[in-house]
Amino acid sequence: MISFDYTPRGSVVESFDPRAQVIFYLGFTTSVLLITHPLVLGGMIAVAAAIALLARLTWRETRQAWIALLVIVAIFTVLNLITGRGVEYAFVNALKLFATFLATIVAVRAINPRDYGVLWRGLGAPDKLAFTMNLMMRYVPTLSRDFAQTMDAQRARGLELDKPKGGFAERVRRFAPLVIPVIVRSVVDSTDVADAMEIAQLWRGPATVMDSRLALRRARPRPHRPQCPWAGPRRGAESGLDRPARGMSIDVEHLTCAYRDQRPVLRDVTTRFESGKLAFVAGASGSGKTTLMRCINGLIPHRYPDGALTGAVLLDDQRVANLTLMQVSRRVGTVLQDTERQLVATDVEDELAFGLENVALPRDEIHERIRNIAERLGITGLLERKTFSLSGGEKQKVAIAGVLAMNPRAVLLDEPLASLDPASAREAMALFRALADEGVAVVVVEHRHPYVLAAHPDQCVLLDGGALVYDGPAAGFPSPATPARRAIAPADPGGRSLVTLDAVSFRHGTGPQVLSDVSFTVRAGDIIALLGANGAGKSTLCRHFIGLHRPSSGRVRIGETDAAGMTIAQIAQQVGYVFQNPGVMLFAPTMREELSFGPKNVGQNADAIARNIVRAAEAVNLADRMESSPFALSFGQQKRVSVACVIAMGTRVMVLDEPTAGQDTDNVLRLMDDLSRPGQFDALVFATHDLELVRAYANRVVVMSAGRIVADGEPDAVLADRALLERCRLL
Repeated sequence: MISFDYTPRGSVVESFDPRAQVIFYLGFTTSVLLITHPLVLGGMIAVAAAIALLARLTWRETRQAWIALLVIVAIFTVLNLITGRGVEYAFVNALKLFATFLATIVAVRAINPRDYGVLWRGLGAPDKLAFTMNLMMRYVPTLSRDFAQTMDAQRARGLELDKPKGGFAERVRRFAPLVIPVIVRSVVDSTDVADAMEIAQLWRGPATVMDSRLALRRARPRPHRPQCPWAGPRRGAESGLDRPARGMSIDVEHLTCAYRDQRPVLRDVTTRFESGKLAFVAGASGSGKTTLMRCINGLIPHRYPDGALTGAVLLDDQRVANLTLMQVSRRVGTVLQDTERQLVATDVEDELAFGLENVALPRDEIHERIRNIAERLGITGLLERKTFSLSGGEKQKVAIAGVLAMNPRAVLLDEPLASLDPASAREAMALFRALADEGVAVVVVEHRHPYVLAAHPDQCVLLDGGALVYDGPAAGFPSPATPARRAIAPADPGGRSLVTLDAVSFRHGTGPQVLSDVSFTVRAGDIIALLGANGAGKSTLCRHFIGLHRPSSGRVRIGETDAAGMTIAQIAQQVGYVFQNPGVMLFAPTMREELSFGPKNVGQNADAIARNIVRAAEAVNLADRMESSPFALSFGQQKRVSVACVIAMGTRVMVLDEPTAGQDTDNVLRLMDDLSRPGQFDALVFATHDLELVRAYANRVVVMSAGRIVADGEPDAVLADRALLERCRLL
């Protein structure tokens, strides 16, 4: 697969005027398409190859792109020969394709994706065309990474794409059934990204929006590139985004909502969220919380027009249905439940600037707002990072920061604490409380009740089956009880070794070290809780168990076998892995087909598959949704489907990355009771921030900090070390 991730190299090509580069690549491609002489085309290929060398592109970076190119050239050549157009015609077309492809590889590597929109605007393109080019180049890296993540997820479910028997032909046969589902998944993801862009006030304002971006890029020169000489002077714009003197009331009146061809998700809900107050919305997974947020921020009915909607939502007495989505988003800021889809830029600083640029704020104010919100959320150290390199919790902080930087009059936060460590969760709630005290209407949807209640919400709302069952003060709110300690057998230090990491270190490419000299063994009978702050390396460690990451140094053993000689699909027959983001695992049209996919890959017969998928669905409390589309389920329900996918495979080691994210307490306890049942798995590893869950289920606790293991022992002993927990942001 082609990687579109731009990495500065300080090459000669990067030092050229970006506008001149765009003109050159357009002219080069046009010339290639017009030329028909093989020798001239060969010369064009030589020119493109020379530029690739000057751009310092390495074989390792472009190897997969070359393989894909050769396959495409071969296919086109064969097709041309079959249609009787002759060898010379086929050869010329192959050279054209080769030259164009090579120039494209150089272009996406030598020009920063965030500069494309600015480049087109500087060339005199209309504002919307410039925006379209800018967003396309921002989204292509996201799409490329999503595709890679989806393939990794299917490998982790036993699909052999690395070393299938039968070679290349067998690989194509195995890969072919995934093509259409992956495209469907991309369409679903692109819809979510479009929602995020609309919420960030995309398309607002005149042509001065891109002019503002031109000025902004000049104000943020990168050390590897000179300032663009054609960037115009700064042009400010009236934004209307100063902190409002007052907040805004939100009235929900007899609201009933159903998605297309489904039963109602909300049933006659009436409530009011007032300015200057912090409101807490709770309820089980699938109770309608996210749908209520969509009705308030205008995504329903503007982005989801096919369902049935009765009743009304009013913002200061104006019906949301009568306002444009842009008008709503100027007043209401939203942090979406799936933060993966909300991040549309490749760099954290650009992500925070995205909404501010869309409303054409002066460049100095953009910098000031980014600095202030980064300091308030403690993410200053992330500003120069790539968004795809962040942990789940770090992405959540960035998504929150991007919304709060806009200074909205009302803020909707859909499970903003789901992936945050305890210290970050408390800090986030303190910030939300402060916003409410400043006059903003703040609505928090969350399953982590204690953190929200500790911030003293002014109003608590409880939904059950889409109906409003409580709306009042926190004092009367029915909070779930703390889970009791289960009868879990203690860990056996002499138990059989299942997964072993020997002095493992890891870094992403040339990035910072993520794991440092980690030695760790999972033994039979272990129920291990993996704890650590956001960015401590928990997910990276978990991905080594299944082979999704390979050590930079050290080694991983599955049983007594070195994992270096095993494919991901081979490891998946012994180790099951549930991804932090369930969206990358799901692709099938029904839940039944989704659950059957992994068992088929590991060779289960039809009877075993039928038994195992029913058992898995019952374990996650979704047995009644077997014929439903996974994409029609709530985020929390999708998380449970992803767990069921691995349960159905019958692996002996289960690894879960944040199993409680998006889950209500009852479903979490039901799930953990089943997973920890004697005989269910030989060992269970779960990365979490929920200390009460750890006390209830774990017989061993491993604490990570800055890529190292800093504690490994019995739960009572580790959790009693308050100084350790505070240092690792677990209190």
